Amino acid sequence: AQLLAIPGVTLSDEEKQSYLDYINANTLVLHLLVDDVLTLNELENGKLKLNHDEFNVNEVCEVAIESMKKQCKEGVKIEFKPVKENNAIINSDRNRILQIMLNFLTNSMKNTEKGSIFVECNSEEIPGHVTLSVTDSGCGVPKDLQDAIFDKFVKVDSFKPGTGLGLTICKRVAQALGGTIILDTKYTTGAKFLLILPS
Repeated sequence: AQLLAIPGVTLSDEEKQSYLDYINANTLVLHLLVDDVLTLNELENGKLKLNHDEFNVNEVCEVAIESMKKQCKEGVKIEFKPVKENNAIINSDRNRILQIMLNFLTNSMKNTEKGSIFVECNSEEIPGHVTLSVTDSGCGVPKDLQDAIFDKFVKVDSFKPGTGLGLTICKRVAQALGGTIILDTKYTTGAKFLLILPS
């Protein structure tokens, strides 16, 4: 932002766009961190606000992917498999589900250097529920952290940015929505997190 603001500095359109991409990407990261802190405060004070309404869960996933795709490392592909349209409408809190999916994608993108990130909506795996999952080909969650990954301040890599609060918050928000979040420990070629919600 400072480089863009310096009078008389000549920058190509590509350089300007690159700097703008950095600004947008880091603004989103800061937004997520602030959201996490505010949500944690609401949870711990019993004041979490939920706004239930009907919405298309495929569209929420698409918004999350579009918001985060510039965080993806070069060469990493993002794929999305939507739920069938006649099962895509659920009654829940759209913004809270978006918050969870953004956290899932943030974690995947931080820990996936190559390969792919796969987002899926599924209404057939668990009857009466819709399952939103994010699967990646990254470093995965070490066995010694798998039971603790939803605890406060636990991180797969302490050298990477983040507070270690995201998954704690996601799990508690999911529970408030009548759902749950799990780590699929049977998946061993990266990490797979699932958000399971009543449909």
